[in-house]
Amino acid sequence: MKSEFIYYLALKEESIKLYNNSLQALVDSDCIQYTVYKIRNTNNLSDIKELDWLILIEIDDAQLKIIETNFHQKLRAAALSKLSHETSF
Repeated sequence: MKSEFIYYLALKEESIKLYNNSLQALVDSDCIQYTVYKIRNTNNLSDIKELDWLILIEIDDAQLKIIETNFHQKLRAAALSKLSHETSF
């Protein structure tokens, strides 16, 4: 069943370079200069384009799962790293 939503990967300069190499390069990097927008109505796309993203790329469900999982892993690792630095004496 086709999703009723369209997913857009929003990228900034560092993430564009990695993604242009490959999705795997972005996933393997420490870069978190990206996010995903879930849009039901493409009329809302103009609102996203007004934000500070340099490029928007339509992605499919499989890419969405890879990117979301990876992004959450990176954020968790960053938070744990910050916690360990704050609590070490």
